[in-house]
Amino acid sequence: MDSYEPSSRKSPAHLQLELLSFERLRLFVIAARASSFSEVARLCGKTQSTISSAINNMEIDIGAPLFDRNRKGIRLSTTGQALYPAALDILKRLKHFERRALILRDGSPDNLTIHMDAYFPYMELVKAISSIEKQYPDAEIAVRIAAPFTAFRHWSEHVEDLILTCRSLATACIGDVRSIPINKVKFQPVVSCGHPLAGQDRVGKEDLEQHRQIIFDNGRIARPQGASSRRIIAGGLHYQKNLIKRGVGWGYMPIHFVEESVQEGSLVPLQLVDQDYYPELTFRLAWHALEPLTGIKRGLVETLSHQSKVTAGQDE
Repeated sequence: MDSYEPSSRKSPAHLQLELLSFERLRLFVIAARASSFSEVARLCGKTQSTISSAINNMEIDIGAPLFDRNRKGIRLSTTGQALYPAALDILKRLKHFERRALILRDGSPDNLTIHMDAYFPYMELVKAISSIEKQYPDAEIAVRIAAPFTAFRHWSEHVEDLILTCRSLATACIGDVRSIPINKVKFQPVVSCGHPLAGQDRVGKEDLEQHRQIIFDNGRIARPQGASSRRIIAGGLHYQKNLIKRGVGWGYMPIHFVEESVQEGSLVPLQLVDQDYYPELTFRLAWHALEPLTGIKRGLVETLSHQSKVTAGQDE
């Protein structure tokens, strides 16, 4: 396997301009996600020697190895790990530049895509879209719903889109992000009306442990504090709610999602001894600062902001 060899030439006061080749940066980012240079070559339709040469030249210009190499393959070195976020950010900005240039050249329509975590009270978004869509008759509007806490993964690759997700994820993003508080989602443990826990005045952790918990698959399979060790992983909120209604077990659910079922009596809320088992989530509407807020995007941000019950002052 090719290895990094330090260059004997004197390092310049600044990196050579050829280091900034977008093609080299692209190869570096692809290699960071691959297990070997041969895999990168296959993905890019190039020879392995071409890939190895490009990476080695970058390493010579930088003066340090970007990858650790062994018989099992490659992995980012300490230097590579430090530079990877910056390389990824540069390529995202290039993609943004290309998109804006195409819009200016071709006059692309005013489209809107929103990535939304499934826990968000979607009726807030329905109200906002219905109130502004007539102002933009030619706009295409897409709403992409993701499992809780996973919408960020899709949105981070698309600088032109908006996202509705919990604050901790929206503010942890690498790069320039702007966001506003939109709503708070509270959770309630519920059971069917015939479940053994339905008749108890106060339910403790030891009581929950005696029964199966129905959990919404959030992509991380993480158990909330105080959850039962016996569980069923549900692939959606409706599936989770219907399992609970059938008496299969108990589960934490967004209050806005089960209000109607509680009112009709098919679900019964549990009163816990410790109400802090499942914290409320603060949702924010976020967008990349690189993408200007114009047209239907600005209209949606302003409408959701107006609808919000959570002010920026309260959230900060």
